[in-house]
Amino acid sequence: NTVFTYIVENQKGKISKLTLYKKNGSGQWQKGVSVPCTVPGNILIDSSGGLHLLVHQPENSQSSGSEGSLEHYYFENAGAGDISNFQKKTVIYRGNGKERVNKRIGATISSKNEIALAFGLGTSEYLYSKKADTNKWKKMRAGANLGHNFYYPYPIVTAGGYSILAIQDDYVGQANNPYHIAIYFENKENKWSHEYLIDNTKSKQALNRTEWQTVDISDIYYDNANKIHVIVRDRVKDKWFHYTKELGKKTWDIRVLKTKGNIKWIRIIELKRKVFYLLTSSREIFLMNAKN
Repeated sequence: NTVFTYIVENQKGKISKLTLYKKNGSGQWQKGVSVPCTVPGNILIDSSGGLHLLVHQPENSQSSGSEGSLEHYYFENAGAGDISNFQKKTVIYRGNGKERVNKRIGATISSKNEIALAFGLGTSEYLYSKKADTNKWKKMRAGANLGHNFYYPYPIVTAGGYSILAIQDDYVGQANNPYHIAIYFENKENKWSHEYLIDNTKSKQALNRTEWQTVDISDIYYDNANKIHVIVRDRVKDKWFHYTKELGKKTWDIRVLKTKGNIKWIRIIELKRKVFYLLTSSREIFLMNAKN
């Protein structure tokens, strides 16, 4: 019955602070610890009620890029209400002016308490994993020499390994970065593969540079029936798509989602082995059965 969240406080010329908050039921929000951050972090809760905070921390107050470290804060007694006392471990150390970990981190925790985090670095994609009650991280490279930068990843833990959904985010100098490709990575039996789910790099919008973003990635989910679900939006076609396949298979079942209004985000949730869509607009939230 406890809800956890955080806010990021920014002050010009100072390192930003991420502050944890909690509340029980309809009670008041209570403030916890504050830690340095570059961008918003990731909160994960294990089955014992422990809270895991993964956050990128900058090298100095003048740095807003990815020069910094990745830190793991473990609040063992968060389930009992303690969000002030923690254990801290560095996952990836700072590179003293060099980018060793991108600040756009995605993270998840499985029902068996396995933590996975992912990030893009140059034209490579990386995934780190560990059990919640251990300190040793396993490092994997999901893809190399990909031809593009793929950031803002959504990782998940599956029965056979891991999967990642990410989006193109090429740095092109002073111009806007292009977002035209949605990419899917899959690890099964310690082997990685990847494929493009949407590639709009040859669209008129991309070629004429009238639109810098023609793709949205919204969610990835692994259900109890051994199926992978991916939600993406093709802005060229102005449609939302639900990709589904059995883990390890090559062929996707692709379904167009019939949405109403200006939907910004679609997430997958599973209740009693039934899959639902959680749709959000600027003002409303909708719940829809995936079989409808």
